[in-house]
Amino acid sequence: MINLVWLKRDLRLSDHKPLWQAVGQDIPFVLVYVFESDYWQLPDTSARQWQFIYDSLLELKQQAQRLGGDLWLLQGNTIKCFEQLHQRFSIKNIFSHEETGNDWTYQRDKQLGQWCIAHNINWQQYPQFAVTRGKLNRDSWDKLWQQFMSQPTLPVPDLHQALVQEPLFGCSENTALTTTSNTVNTLNEPLDKLTYLGNDTLTCAQPQRAGSLAAKRVLNSFIEKRHKAYLMSVSSPIKGQQNSSRLSCYLAYGNISLREVVHTTIAALPHTNQQRALTAFKSRLHWHCHFIQKMETEPQLEKHALHQSLRLLRSESFQQDAFDAWKKGLTGVPFVDACMRMLQHYGWINFRMRAMLISFSSYQLWLPWQQPAQHLAQQFTDYEPGIHYPQIQMQSGTTGINPFRIYNPVKQGERFDPKGEFIRRWVPELDTISSAYIHQPWLASEAQRGHYPKPAMEPLQGARLARNTLFEYYKNHVEKEETARVIQVHASRAFRKRMPAKRKTTLNHKQMSLF
Repeated sequence: MINLVWLKRDLRLSDHKPLWQAVGQDIPFVLVYVFESDYWQLPDTSARQWQFIYDSLLELKQQAQRLGGDLWLLQGNTIKCFEQLHQRFSIKNIFSHEETGNDWTYQRDKQLGQWCIAHNINWQQYPQFAVTRGKLNRDSWDKLWQQFMSQPTLPVPDLHQALVQEPLFGCSENTALTTTSNTVNTLNEPLDKLTYLGNDTLTCAQPQRAGSLAAKRVLNSFIEKRHKAYLMSVSSPIKGQQNSSRLSCYLAYGNISLREVVHTTIAALPHTNQQRALTAFKSRLHWHCHFIQKMETEPQLEKHALHQSLRLLRSESFQQDAFDAWKKGLTGVPFVDACMRMLQHYGWINFRMRAMLISFSSYQLWLPWQQPAQHLAQQFTDYEPGIHYPQIQMQSGTTGINPFRIYNPVKQGERFDPKGEFIRRWVPELDTISSAYIHQPWLASEAQRGHYPKPAMEPLQGARLARNTLFEYYKNHVEKEETARVIQVHASRAFRKRMPAKRKTTLNHKQMSLF
């Protein structure tokens, strides 16, 4: 008889409660990760995410072996893999962290729960973030966050109870125990046996280094030095790459626990002359859980607008040509295209530029948010569904409670790339254009612009048209009762103080700012 510790988005050994629960039992356990074949066929997953996970697990397996244990790496359907483990060893308990993922993982977890009940297996899940599963009173959520983060972090346990992976154990699509080498996918065999099964080729030209060791190095460098330029650099696509925390990948896949990051930040506050910077960073760690809580409370945010009155907004306006140009960084708006191309290259771009990309697709291009959301999810190595979809909805104007931020990409470019250096790097077609036209090349002659396309509509004109359309749509369609529901269920209590539930549902133009 064994216990399982099932790793998902918690690829570490430190501050890992499910692992400690298994260590505290009097029977051996299997530490396991399953590369789920069907998951990597989804439109919001990609090879760059797979590679980061794979590299994290290589390191984790080596760490586990040095501590006297092992990490089992399997590939296939999770329930069928667990079925085979159950046949081989008889599973008593499964210990894991809760996961607020996309709809596919949500449905998988429901199916696994039913399988556990049918096989009399206890599946115990533990929160990884300050996110409440089940009934939630938002009035006490801030207190719950503080309580969760104030708990001590757990050290790395001894792993001698962890079973070493059997060389010929793998899982296939049938339920029989597989012992033939052609179906085995373990790291006891050559590494190329674990192959990426997705349909895309979205690897990164310059990926961020994966794993817990890299996570701690990046955290320490931020706390010790880089945070000092945080407030001045975080919104810049040029400086933000160096001076933002760069912890998003490590938090998305659990290379380091959020609680450890919070503790390290709090401990550093008395010792820095840039307390405002670290305080601002700590507040963003709080917002991290706030957005995941939205997805946990309402899992359908991946597919449907948060505000039910807005579910038909843009529903009939998808234009494939506009979408393709946006995806490829060929909109004819240089700052937008430069940001998209940087994202394609690194798998990362800072928050403000992410917001501008979805704002441009939602307002200037007037595209429904779902397809751009899936594309950006694939591009982001640090794709965290619980943050991604609530943020997409907020930036595209479908929450019904947040003032619209309709970014003017010309203004953003002039502010954060005044000399056009960022644009010239990522849009080399404009390398020789006069600086007077670098942010608006459609104003230059065709000879100066070369083969770089003209935008379908001048960005400011498109933004004003979107603002007027939204004003009319809100006035005619948004229901006060639904707005009150969204505020009650999802809004932070600081927001409620500023915007009570009896707010008017029609927005004035001041609430639709052009940034």
